[in-house]
Amino acid sequence: MNRMVLIVLTILLLPLAFLSSCSRGPQKSKNVVEILYLPHPPVKAVMAQVDRVLADHRGLDVRKVSFDDSNSQALIEKYKLTGHTPIAIFIDGRDQFNVAGRQVLFRNFPKNNSFLPPGMRGNWDYKDLEAVLARRDAGSGK
Repeated sequence: MNRMVLIVLTILLLPLAFLSSCSRGPQKSKNVVEILYLPHPPVKAVMAQVDRVLADHRGLDVRKVSFDDSNSQALIEKYKLTGHTPIAIFIDGRDQFNVAGRQVLFRNFPKNNSFLPPGMRGNWDYKDLEAVLARRDAGSGK
């Protein structure tokens, strides 16, 4: 009799254990940097600088997608990008961070690119990107 109860309990509990492990859903991916960009010479120069910053940080899954690539549409929709955006950088799904007490949005050209009119420049620079990645490395991605 005890053996029968054990078999019935095992048959009933195994599926429950499986279902509870599945209900957690996919784990949120960390250390992902997604960059959407226009493949134009001015943006390529910015990308080279961004690559230099990223190279100093280990363990990143960097995904670069040109806006001209057919795969870009899914990311454009995911991040609700509209209008002319030469470059957008997302770190663990976010492109806005607090850096030194100010909100930084990693979109458009860096603010210190003097060859562009102010309307094309964002409010970020490479030091801001470095600061966000350094904070991520230290375990505090906020």
